[in-house]
Amino acid sequence: MVPKKIFSHLANTLNQLHVRPVALLCGDQQQQQPIETVEGRTTQTKGILYDKEFYKSCIVFNFLEQHRCSDPLYQEYLNTLRYFKPSAMLLRELQANRVLCNTDPPTDAHISDVLKSHSDAVVLTVSRSATHAVNRVAIERLFRDQVRYPDIQYDNDLPPSALYKTMRVMITQNRDKKHGVINGQGAEVINFQNKTVFLRLPNQRVVGIHLVSEVSEDNVKRTFYPIVPAYASTICKVQGQTLKKIVLWLDCLRVPEGAAYVALSRTRKLDDLFFMVQAVPQQFTPVRMLAE
Repeated sequence: MVPKKIFSHLANTLNQLHVRPVALLCGDQQQQQPIETVEGRTTQTKGILYDKEFYKSCIVFNFLEQHRCSDPLYQEYLNTLRYFKPSAMLLRELQANRVLCNTDPPTDAHISDVLKSHSDAVVLTVSRSATHAVNRVAIERLFRDQVRYPDIQYDNDLPPSALYKTMRVMITQNRDKKHGVINGQGAEVINFQNKTVFLRLPNQRVVGIHLVSEVSEDNVKRTFYPIVPAYASTICKVQGQTLKKIVLWLDCLRVPEGAAYVALSRTRKLDDLFFMVQAVPQQFTPVRMLAE
């Protein structure tokens, strides 16, 4: 979901061309809306598809059939949560025998047990702090018997931390699209040599990840590897992805509109959904539709 500010910049750039292209925007108005940081504060804004004047000037095609969910019962739940807050009864049905921890917030030991018993799952969180907590536990507790490489600076705002053989990571920048080194791509660490992290992609291709340097707007230089541990992710980072299994951790009461629906709709079947802790109805707020 593109924020209006970014879309305006793109539109102004396209308007400088002598021959203007057709712009095709694809999106779901019920998914979590864009997040912007203004003066150090993170706020939720509306995507460009919610700009009434822009929307009226477009030719709109509505797609009604979805192809991700293969479970009819689960699709019924998703159809409700897309537009409405769930009743207490519906949420009890959805979470029946799927809540993994009985304490909120979960302890490191609980998180470790979840990661071990659901090793093929991704923990989806609302906040970056919860994502960092899960990834920290994974690094500290899952790889004690694995080969440890030197600590590296990941692409996050945390201090350098350990890198292990067989770790799951996610690439965070488009560095080599031809060979699959793209933002959001999952991979497994297989080696570290000559300051290069070697990863095996899902298609078995081996790629090398090198240090990169960037200078921020306030002239601060960062040097890091464009990867992060991939045992947990914020919900907004996985919009558009299909995940094999998820453990949903709604780690705060004020969940952004549409975020819970986005998380639940990443997987294909109800059997592939679990909850880290008990969720409550007020955490499932749908995106408010455009007023006619």
